[in-house]
Amino acid sequence: MSPDTRAPTAGRRAAMVRRLETDSGLTDPRLREAFLAVRREVLLPHAYVRVSGPGADPIDWRLLDGSHPDDREEWLELIHSDASILLQRDGERLDTLVRGPVTGGNMTSMSTYGPATVEALQGMRLEPGHTYLELGPGPGVSLALAAAVTGPELAIGIERDSHMAAFAQRNLDRLGLGAAVVPGDALEGHPAGGLFDRIHSGIGVPCVPRRG
Repeated sequence: MSPDTRAPTAGRRAAMVRRLETDSGLTDPRLREAFLAVRREVLLPHAYVRVSGPGADPIDWRLLDGSHPDDREEWLELIHSDASILLQRDGERLDTLVRGPVTGGNMTSMSTYGPATVEALQGMRLEPGHTYLELGPGPGVSLALAAAVTGPELAIGIERDSHMAAFAQRNLDRLGLGAAVVPGDALEGHPAGGLFDRIHSGIGVPCVPRRG
């Protein structure tokens, strides 16, 4: 699935930023500019929507394809909302998904809830030149935002799921931010070692990973 990223979405990002400023305390000017610049439609080209009501088992889902005209408006509204975007069931491959209804499975990857992203990244006080490590970046939304602040080749994510790592890297490369996703277990830290000015965990970890 490859949505037309040339379509104008700057207005949607601007509306999202105004909402984050009003409702979620977004004040950092660098992070604000990152939210305005990072094209979410590139990083989140599809999304699962739950169709079943509470307590249903198995759960019925519908996959929105951002490149399909019948899905596009709902998809654009969803990926620019504050919601977490559901992207992957049961560690599935992400380059062979088919839009429409699906049943069963557990969600294994999603983007971070928008206000939580603001809280985490703004609290880090990221600056240009900082080195940044993210544990479990999933589709790479917060990693892309961090890279937009730090500058190229300084933001790295470690993603355990190989399908998600490849998916995120492919989409990040399209943005040209110089962010990298390394396949591996985040609990083992960055396999190449090194020091980082900021470390953000998108997963629950018992401790900060040791130096490589």
